[in-house]
Amino acid sequence: DTHAIHLGAFIRNGAQETLVGTARVVTNDPPTTSLREILMRLGYSDPIAMRRLNDPYRLGLPIFQSHNAMNAIIQEVYRSKPPQRCGELSRVIVESKFRGNGISQLLIGEALSRSKAHGIQRLFLECLQLHVPLYEKHGFDRIPGVVGPVVDVYRTMTAMEFRHGALAA
Repeated sequence: DTHAIHLGAFIRNGAQETLVGTARVVTNDPPTTSLREILMRLGYSDPIAMRRLNDPYRLGLPIFQSHNAMNAIIQEVYRSKPPQRCGELSRVIVESKFRGNGISQLLIGEALSRSKAHGIQRLFLECLQLHVPLYEKHGFDRIPGVVGPVVDVYRTMTAMEFRHGALAA
């Protein structure tokens, strides 16, 4: 997460704010030094968190490591000069008692806006089959033949890509 855009949705009640939803866009950019320092301080006592901080995804994005069927896309990304700036939308999570209020829609929309502002050219995601229609409404298409277990999740997911070129426009 040292090279990610992090988003949070909060509910305000007077002076108190409560986190009710999150999302992130992992990028294939180099790690952000200040974010790495913060995360190292937060995770120093958690061996799993420290392992992930010290052993980032070899291919830049989790989705690239999860699916061998992505090899043609990976080659396209890294053979272009300069390599394409990519992101992976993940961890769109809304606390159960706040679901059904459009919070995930807002998080996804903000993630798309920030990805474009960040110069991301291609945006991917992996989701449960149940969530495919939600992401299709936001402009994602299934990547044919790319379905299977993913890194660190151990559930079957469907790979999707934001309509090619739509972020760069």
